[in-house]
Amino acid sequence: VMVALNEDAYEMQCIEWLKATGWNYVHGGVIAPEGTAPERATYKDVILVDRVEEALHRINPGAPKDVLKRVRQMLESPGETDLLKANELVHRWFVEGVPMKVREGGEEKTRRISLVDFENPANNEWLVVNQFSVTGENNTRRPDIVLFVNGIPVVVIELKNPADLEADIWDAHNQLQTYKEQIPRLFYANALLAIADGADARMGSLTADKERFLRWRSIDGVERDPHGVFGHGQTMIEGLFTPKHILEMIRYFTIFQTAGGKSVKVVCAYHQFFAVKKAFARALTASAEGGDGRGGLMWHTQGSGKSIEMACLAGMLATSTKLENPTIVLVTDRNNLDTQLYDTFVAAKALLRQDPELADSRS
Repeated sequence: VMVALNEDAYEMQCIEWLKATGWNYVHGGVIAPEGTAPERATYKDVILVDRVEEALHRINPGAPKDVLKRVRQMLESPGETDLLKANELVHRWFVEGVPMKVREGGEEKTRRISLVDFENPANNEWLVVNQFSVTGENNTRRPDIVLFVNGIPVVVIELKNPADLEADIWDAHNQLQTYKEQIPRLFYANALLAIADGADARMGSLTADKERFLRWRSIDGVERDPHGVFGHGQTMIEGLFTPKHILEMIRYFTIFQTAGGKSVKVVCAYHQFFAVKKAFARALTASAEGGDGRGGLMWHTQGSGKSIEMACLAGMLATSTKLENPTIVLVTDRNNLDTQLYDTFVAAKALLRQDPELADSRS
């Protein structure tokens, strides 16, 4: 086990782990406006313009250049100033594509422009950048690590010095809150946030408070803490921040819901993520030609997030090309659970691509 003696060494160690899982690396200073290979005009810009336009061009063959340029401009300013609303809008664009008017054969049609290729992770461009300075209204901030897919910043990782006994992981969490206030543009397209300090590492959504920042404790959904209890950072990078898993988190495991009059963004924890993927695989084999029709069982303690798991699983089943538009029925044994579950599904209708119906009787 390598013990990093300071924050810089730990940052480079995290970058090495990321590179090993499929990310390319460039230092933020190199691509800064006055760097040796600039990729943005000013420090206010958070999007790597050329990379975005190249990726859009590659993933949407035949789409007119001016339309793709317009999509890139929409990513830079989505037209919502409220951070969470902007984030929800950009998330919908990720999942469903950006609806754009395109002239084809003399008539105007709506075409959905894909920001990422979900089916083939390798067809996207994966870039890790450290020390990426961004200027907001009044301040310039420099998050430790930013992950870009196709030139769009989707993950911000804030680190603390493992050797500094005064600074702990929650200082990194506080730092993220400051960034959200002072450089909100960096978070319009954000999928995940992470904090780490050597021994501890946790992930959470854009709106997650301390209680909702959780360790990602598996790489394969079988073994827990494969790198030991001091290896949470490496486990999180190898088990969550892989190109394939980030795309799955965006596509199937993110829900925006209103709780107590407040909007929150929910991303699944590791036990939910791996359980749903296993249940989905089981459903496919069980319902296939010659399958035994038995889907299996998930056993949970109270408050561990069953409803959200069901919604995510339903979303995977409903949009699967292998199942041809299945009907999904949810049965509960208590009326108040019925209403609760229905509310969760209404909140998750973006995952389901349809409105859930509430039955008023068993018949």
